[in-house]
Amino acid sequence: MSTLIQQIEQQGQSQLYYDVIGLSAAVIALIFGIWYGKRLGVSRWKTAVILIAVYVDLAGLEVLLREFVLIPFYKNSGLGLEEMVASIVRQIPSIPLICLLCAKLLHMRWGKVCDVASMFLLLVSALSQPCCIFTGCCHGYEASWGIYSPKTGRYHVPTSFIEMVLTLVIFGWLLYKIAKSGFKSDGTHFPRMLIYYGGMRCICELMRDRAWIIKPFSVLMLYAMFLCVAGIVWLHIVKRKNKNEAANALACENTQYQQNKYEES
Repeated sequence: MSTLIQQIEQQGQSQLYYDVIGLSAAVIALIFGIWYGKRLGVSRWKTAVILIAVYVDLAGLEVLLREFVLIPFYKNSGLGLEEMVASIVRQIPSIPLICLLCAKLLHMRWGKVCDVASMFLLLVSALSQPCCIFTGCCHGYEASWGIYSPKTGRYHVPTSFIEMVLTLVIFGWLLYKIAKSGFKSDGTHFPRMLIYYGGMRCICELMRDRAWIIKPFSVLMLYAMFLCVAGIVWLHIVKRKNKNEAANALACENTQYQQNKYEES
């Protein structure tokens, strides 16, 4: 693998591979996302609008952050520009806001829109990981048994491979659980994704050679921890809301039943 990466680097095609893999990942994830949205009871065109809006947010927000916030901040922070690499972890917190906008425009429940976006985010993240291998970004600590990084010219722990596999495992597990429930959209898909994905990224960030804020916490690890904690709080709120709605619905049914029984008597 390292030989292939070096050959591609010598040909000056590292960025080309990065772009092609990233675009392919987006297309595959979009096709899956439209199927997944259909299983949740959302029309194909609405699902496509949601997923395209989410992807544009991921790509567009990254450009804005890098140019106007991250580069100026990290140049003066002493943390180093390696902390400024593109990362889905930094963009995910904005996704619920995009989903809220889509919910208003498409006249849908916010929770359902988030459910539609959740598995798309996991899949596009997993399939995009090989991008980093060909450009050398997001590398792990130096290791003689690792893979070559064009960015440093040295060998590093293959964290991108590890993260891709772990993300696909999370994707498969959540998809299995959702399918087992009959693809019920109850607003819990997105917070569950945040918990599992955020927790996994915390582990992966420990393997990455990044500048620490407080050992062993890097900037992106703090983002990942935020996702995990936010997911736990969000899931608790949604579960409690669903439980209250179910109890209210049952109470209404009992009241209606008693009223009908009274009228019949």
